[in-house]
Amino acid sequence: MAALQQHPLFAGAVRRLGGDAEIEDGVLVLRRRICGVPVSLTTRHAGPPPPVLLVNAERPDDAVSLAGAGYAQIMTPAYVAELDLSRPLSTIRAGLNAKWRNRLVVAERAGTAPTLRAFDDRDMTLLHAEARQRRARGYRALPSALIPALAAEDRDAVLSVRAAGAGMIFVRHGDTATYLLGLACPEARASEAHRLMLWSAIGHLKALGVTTLDLGTVDTETSPGLARFKIGTGATIRLLGGTWLRLPRWRRAGGRASA
Repeated sequence: MAALQQHPLFAGAVRRLGGDAEIEDGVLVLRRRICGVPVSLTTRHAGPPPPVLLVNAERPDDAVSLAGAGYAQIMTPAYVAELDLSRPLSTIRAGLNAKWRNRLVVAERAGTAPTLRAFDDRDMTLLHAEARQRRARGYRALPSALIPALAAEDRDAVLSVRAAGAGMIFVRHGDTATYLLGLACPEARASEAHRLMLWSAIGHLKALGVTTLDLGTVDTETSPGLARFKIGTGATIRLLGGTWLRLPRWRRAGGRASA
């Protein structure tokens, strides 16, 4: 399993959007300049450090090695929800929270099955609507423009799941899939369409050989409803390692950054 941000598919999409992204020693490194200073963002330290280096640590136990290498933690670790799809579908269903499963049954009995297909131009309205919702509610997510860029890299990798008044987008990368966004109008939520869409996506992705579904961050403070929705799937809640910053040590002679 590898996070989307560590996969060549993500690097290719970033380059399509004009970014500087490369896979180095199996790790994705993003580079940009802020106020003229070169900054690199990576999932871990790899190779000689640039003047400023941001690291998103994958594991809590990375803290010791990062602190020892002169990094300072600037953001506390987040939690992510990961659902194991390597198990039989019946076992995954049995692992659903009872309330979650009962509401799924209600949606299934309504008789309206979601449609599943590769992402295309018809889904741009979903991206625009989700972007408006994001601005209104003040939450953050990957840029909407990234999704068409991912589809341009590999059209079959980006999955659109749609129901009346609702939609979800997923991307496959290796044997992992990541939930990118979801949107449901009040009527769709009342009919539990969002649960049926996710369950349909689980079955479809599993049939394609996906063994892990990354449902994204779990934030019980700012998005408690979404957090309960993800936790209710029976997903494992994993603690990441936080964001760490390493500043350069400036030499007096010439003012150049030293590692």
